[in-house]
Amino acid sequence: MLKSLKVKEYQVIVITDGSKGAYAYDGKKYYFCETFPSEVVSTLGAGDAFASTFCAAMVRTNMDIGRSLMYGSVNSASVVSKFGATEGLLTFEEIEKALKSRPEYTYLIA
Repeated sequence: MLKSLKVKEYQVIVITDGSKGAYAYDGKKYYFCETFPSEVVSTLGAGDAFASTFCAAMVRTNMDIGRSLMYGSVNSASVVSKFGATEGLLTFEEIEKALKSRPEYTYLIA
């Protein structure tokens, strides 16, 4: 499905699949990132948190798709651990701290 959605050279296609993680395709490689561990209180705002963080992280990480998936997953996990769409939103510094606390958390490339 990712391949069929890509119609322009510059596109990066991203699909989130709730608790199953997120997938991306840049035309050459497929990426997969599991969800970042968290307790789920409410899923309100999870997708928005993921998408906005992924886009901002693409700029911050110099277009590192895998790392951007991880940033989006961390922020989304934080949002779902609170009630409300914005209560759990993290700064980049807080996201990086969460990633450092789980060095085993990473993404896969195929």
